[in-house]
Order: sequence, then C-alpha cells, then structure tokens
Amino acid sequence: MIIEAKTIDANAKRKMIKMSNVNHLNKTIQESLRFVIEHFHESSIFIFTSMQQSSIIKPLQSRFINIRLRIIRDQEIRDIITKISK
Repeated sequence: MIIEAKTIDANAKRKMIKMSNVNHLNKTIQESLRFVIEHFHESSIFIFTSMQQSSIIKPLQSRFINIRLRIIRDQEIRDIITKISK
C-alpha cells in the first residue's frame, strides 16, 4: 500500500490523502479508516484506489464516488507515444 499526503490549499490548510490498493486492507483496518474519514472529512480530501471494489466494506464504499477506469493496454500506450512524438 502506498499512502501520500499533500497540502492542496495553503490558505485553507486542506490535505489530500491518497491511498492505493485499499482492497488489501483487512476489514478491521477498513472500519478504523472509516472513522478517520468521518473525523477528518472537513479538513481533508481522501482518494482511494482499488483493483477489486468488492473487497472494500460497504460503509467505506458509501463515503466515496466510484469512478471506474478501464485498463490501458500496452499497444494503446505505444500508439499514443508514437502519435505524440511525430
């Protein structure tokens, strides 16, 4: 798991917290994280990434907007790089 924290608004002192692979956290840790989010939601923005949404507890899922992104294939990346480099 990778956790990043950055100040996004120096005047408001808001933080952006990004956690990758949240689906790897066990249910007890996810429950604890739920309470952290409730406590800090006014001063922080939380971004979670996951490869398997079904392994994230429903109470935690309900606190986020779900944005699904498709996997970009290697050939698509090569095509984009080729197009940009011309």
